[in-house]
Amino acid sequence: MPGQLSRMRRAALFGGVLIISCHHRPNVEPMLLEQTYCWWSSQYLSVAPVWVASRFQESLTAAGFPRARSAHDADSAWATANLARFADAPAGTMYGFRIVAYAAGDTARCAWRGVRDAPVARRPIGAESCLHTNVFIYSDGQTRLSADTNTVTSYVLPLCGKIYHVALGELEILK
Repeated sequence: MPGQLSRMRRAALFGGVLIISCHHRPNVEPMLLEQTYCWWSSQYLSVAPVWVASRFQESLTAAGFPRARSAHDADSAWATANLARFADAPAGTMYGFRIVAYAAGDTARCAWRGVRDAPVARRPIGAESCLHTNVFIYSDGQTRLSADTNTVTSYVLPLCGKIYHVALGELEILK
């Protein structure tokens, strides 16, 4: 009897370990739904790339992005912010943002086009930097969004407008 009870305990313990180890937790990680742009090609400004990245970092923080940051290296500067949820955005969506600025003389990077058929923006007189932006749209992993990307991308232009307005103020985007 004691040996049989011990075998039953081991079998129960083994079964419990199998059940616990095989338990699949639902994926609640954010899932990238769409990557889009505020503007479809590089834009030019009369200020240096580091200034641009710094101002966008401030703007992203003001817009409600947690942990917005900026950095630079020898030939570029950038500001990024990850996973912000906004009350006026479609339910279940979160947004990320990246802006990269280059010295206006960098013809390869300033020729960036987010859309294949967009024209290449030529360097205007007085340009010190060019910039381009990416907006990342995520599902929160708990809410299943519809396949209609118009619903989730409809918030991008107002979001970009708010960020650009604070970052650039009255500074003119050169054409």
